[in-house]
Amino acid sequence: FSHVIGYLGPVSLEEKEDSEQFPYPLSFKTGKTGVEKVYEGLMRGEVGYKTVEVDVYGQEIRELERMVPKKAHDLYLSLDKDLQKLARNELAGRKGAVVAIDPNNGLIKTLVSSPDFNPNIFNRSESGQVNDILKSIDSPIFNRAISGNYPPASTLKPFIGLLGIKEGIIDWASTIQDDGFFQINGQGRKYRGWKEEGHGKVNLQKSIVESSDVFYYNLASQLPIESISSFLKLFGFGSKTGIDLYAETEGILPSRKWKLGAIGESWFVGDTINVGIGQGYISCSPIQLAVAMSILATRGKAYKPRVIERIDEIFTEPELIYKVELSSEKNWKKLEDSMSLVVSSWNGTAHNLTEFGKVKIAGKTGTAQIKSLTDEVLTVKEEYEDIREEETSRDHALFIGYGPIPEPKLAVVVIVENGESGSIIAAPIAQKLIDLYLEE
Repeated sequence: FSHVIGYLGPVSLEEKEDSEQFPYPLSFKTGKTGVEKVYEGLMRGEVGYKTVEVDVYGQEIRELERMVPKKAHDLYLSLDKDLQKLARNELAGRKGAVVAIDPNNGLIKTLVSSPDFNPNIFNRSESGQVNDILKSIDSPIFNRAISGNYPPASTLKPFIGLLGIKEGIIDWASTIQDDGFFQINGQGRKYRGWKEEGHGKVNLQKSIVESSDVFYYNLASQLPIESISSFLKLFGFGSKTGIDLYAETEGILPSRKWKLGAIGESWFVGDTINVGIGQGYISCSPIQLAVAMSILATRGKAYKPRVIERIDEIFTEPELIYKVELSSEKNWKKLEDSMSLVVSSWNGTAHNLTEFGKVKIAGKTGTAQIKSLTDEVLTVKEEYEDIREEETSRDHALFIGYGPIPEPKLAVVVIVENGESGSIIAAPIAQKLIDLYLEE
C-alpha cells in the first residue's frame, strides 16, 4: 500500500512559508506523497491554540483568543486488500505496475507499483535507509502505476482498429495479405511484424486475436497522425486521469507540432506507422490504460479513478470524465468478441490463460520495445518462445483485460518491465486478479 498511502516528512522551510497551506510548527510532519499528501488537510484536522495575556510573573491574566481544534476526518480506501496482496506477490522481484479498476464507477481496487518501500522508514531518523531508498537504481519510491511512461505496444491496436472504422478506411470484413512485412507503396524500408512468416489473410478480428503488426502498419500509413492523436484523446491518452494521487503523468500523445517542439524534427509517415502499433513516440501510464480499458468495458464510458471510497460516513460520488460514441453500437460488441478470442481461441496471443482461468475475460497482449529501432528495419516481437537471459535487454510485457464478459466488473492493466512476453508474464496476473475478485 506504500505508493497509495504515501509517507510523512518534516515541514520544509518552503512549505512553512505558505502559512495557509501549512499552519503547523516545523516540528510537525506532513504528507509528501500518496493519500497522505493529497488529503493532508482532511486527515490532519486543524490545530487548536490559545493566546493569553500574562503578568510579569507569567501568570495568566485573561484569554485573548482561542481556536478549538477540529477532529480529523476518517478516510476509507477503495482498495481490495486481497487483490493488493496478490498483485504485490506476483510482481515480487520485478519492476512494474498493476492497476485494477471497477469500470462502472471508477473505484480503484488494486494499485501496485513494484518495487515498493517501507513508509515507516521516513518516520524514523534513519537517514541511511532513507538515502538508500532515494538513491536506489530500482526507484522504489517512484509510483510506476501513475507516473510511469510506457509505450502501449500492441494494447493500442483495438483503438487504432476502431479509428480505422470511424474514418471509413476499413470495416470488419476488410482484409489484407500479411506476409510478415510492410512497405510504403510496396518499396523502400521494410516494417517487419513479430511473426516472420506473417499471418496470411487478415481481417480486423484476426489482427486483434493474433496481433498482426502488418495490418496496423498498413492502416496507420493511411491515417494522419493528427487523426490518431485526436481519436486516442477521446479515450484519455495524453491527459491526466485526475486520480486522487500525487504526481500523475500526462504521457505523450504525439503530433507534428509535438515532434518539432520536443525533438526539432519533422514528422514522417514512418513515425505514424510506428505509433500504429503502440511504439515510437507514444507513451502512457498504467492508470491511463486502465481508464481507456474502462471505456471498452462499458462500451463508451469512463469515470474518474479514485482510491478514496468514503470520507467519514459520506461515500465519494462517481464522476463521468469520458463518453465515447461510435458510429454503430455493434462495433463495441464485435471488438469485445475479438478481444475475448485473444484469450479463448487456439490462435489468440493469450490462449494460455484457458489452462487455468475461471472467468471469461476479454484482453489484449503487448510487448513494448525498450531498445532503439534501426533505420533500415523495424522488427517487433509480440511473443517469445524463450525468455532472453540478459534481463535489461528484454522488452516490457503488457496485458490489458476486463471481465467477466458480457458484464464486466473489473478492468486490469499489468505492465512488467523487462518481462519480455505479454502472454506468458503479464496476462496470467490479470486473469488471477479477475478470478479472485469474482470469488469474493
